[in-house]
Amino acid sequence: MSQTFQLASLLSAAPTKGPGGGHTRASWFMAMAGLGVLTLTMFGDVLFFARDQVLSNRTTDVFNQFLHWRAFGFGELREGNLPLWNPHLFSGAPYFGGFQSALLYPPNVLFLILPLGPAINWSIALHVCLSGVFMFLWTAHHRLRPLACFLAAAMFMFCGAHFPHIYAGHLPNLCALVWAPLIFLALDGLREKSGLGWSLLGMFAVAMQVLAGHPQYVFYTGVAAGVYTLLCCPRAPERKRFLLGAAGIITGALGLSAVQLLTGLQESRETVRSEGLTYQMAAMFSFPPENLLTLLAPKFFGDMKSLSYWGRWYLWEMSLFLSVTGVVLAAVGVIWGERRRRHCAGIMVLVLFVLALGAYTPLFKLLYHCAPGFDKFRGSSKFIFLVSLFVAFLAGMGLDRLLGGQRLPRLFAVVVGGLALLAAAGALWLREVDSAAVLGTPWHNLMLAVQNTGGLPARGGLW
Repeated sequence: MSQTFQLASLLSAAPTKGPGGGHTRASWFMAMAGLGVLTLTMFGDVLFFARDQVLSNRTTDVFNQFLHWRAFGFGELREGNLPLWNPHLFSGAPYFGGFQSALLYPPNVLFLILPLGPAINWSIALHVCLSGVFMFLWTAHHRLRPLACFLAAAMFMFCGAHFPHIYAGHLPNLCALVWAPLIFLALDGLREKSGLGWSLLGMFAVAMQVLAGHPQYVFYTGVAAGVYTLLCCPRAPERKRFLLGAAGIITGALGLSAVQLLTGLQESRETVRSEGLTYQMAAMFSFPPENLLTLLAPKFFGDMKSLSYWGRWYLWEMSLFLSVTGVVLAAVGVIWGERRRRHCAGIMVLVLFVLALGAYTPLFKLLYHCAPGFDKFRGSSKFIFLVSLFVAFLAGMGLDRLLGGQRLPRLFAVVVGGLALLAAAGALWLREVDSAAVLGTPWHNLMLAVQNTGGLPARGGLW
């Protein structure tokens, strides 16, 4: 009990001068240990006691693709060969040039030193932990109290836009998205004081995201970073140096990852994406507006276990859940957080959410025809992970304000309490109608109506 009290005291302490944005060494140690404990609590049984178990569902991408790709690619590397070509796929296909081979991604050294199954498990656990560490570093730079930083980190680690990709077996997704907080940290550092150190950090983070093997996450993070740079520019003491530093991050990252990037771009010229996707294909996997309900009720459309997912597309890319408490704290951050930071983060949430809606807004068609890159990818719902990143940041700000003595108006507490009761009543009602969802009932017909949309807007879009 005394150790728990000590941890809570350290993490909730007011920022004081110390390493890394005002945190003491003790609070840093306790926070990093806490994130490690969270990771081991979630994955420890598989990492240490289930050697024959591989994280992810057996019908998804780890077993259908990445288990075999990692076995081939890193098996060849152990023999001293750089596998440029995969003779086992169709009549042969480029391997190194395919970004998802991720042969040059440094953390994938796990596949050289561990058996295949444990290497996948340890890779997933490592990147979940890194997502929390990088989120903690970013929020700590903004001098939020350690407990607030810890909350934001935990929310991002286990949010609906991140964690369900483990079930789906999306190894490149899990490896690529964790570097986003480090990129925004580098931009914030450059804005406050331009220097080589922040530029090098940004170059490293972007290069790692490129090498992780999922170009779409790199592109979407780049779009978000571009918007964030424009929002930060007016507050930068030296705007020209800030913009030059941001440009230097891009240039340096391109140089660091050029071997993989140039080879992958050349290989992509032989794919269907080289001339751009059709609008109908690019519109696929847009975030359905009704899935905003997952912000408070993550199982409303099913949980893929006790109730099959009946919404549009796949739940692992259509969930906005971060925790109900986190959403309330994010609202506190939006209303009572430090003015400039909450305005910037709030604008980022709105812009990124509109981009995630994809073909369900008129903006997508404009971007598809006019903005380079938007015609190369499908799945604009992937912007949701960036939305979650900034919501978690706002939640950290909200908790920081409460720890600083901010009193909430009674009306706010009443509204939040009312919404919580409404959500609880809705959950109980949903449980009842789920159990009675037999043929011919209104609920069953609603589920069929949503599924029969095929996930796409009506012909010509909703607008």
